[in-house]
Amino acid sequence: MAWTTPFGEASPLGRLDRMNAVIVMIGVGWDTCTALHLAERRAWPDLTPMPAGAPVVVDGARVWMPWREYPHDSSYFPRVGFTLEREGIARIGLVGTAAARLATLPRAIERAIDLLKRLG
Repeated sequence: MAWTTPFGEASPLGRLDRMNAVIVMIGVGWDTCTALHLAERRAWPDLTPMPAGAPVVVDGARVWMPWREYPHDSSYFPRVGFTLEREGIARIGLVGTAAARLATLPRAIERAIDLLKRLG
């Protein structure tokens, strides 16, 4: 049994994108926005996946669960997020005293793909 890549089309992020989900970040910046890894996969589809894995418990036994993971680099995410905010794709507000960011996942991913292709 093997898992699929955590940021591809079959991942929870891929499914959330197809469901028109919303990104909500409270008290954190774009450097922590895991959703943008889906944009990386789509922007750079020809990257070579590498073996990855982690120990998990299956039926009471600890086993190694392998998957293939593509290289990712969140160093671009603050620049992408700034552009999403500047263009009105992401909105900023407050939840209590914490900065909050809100964007629809499909629209943010679509724009991020274009930006990542230019940056990378």
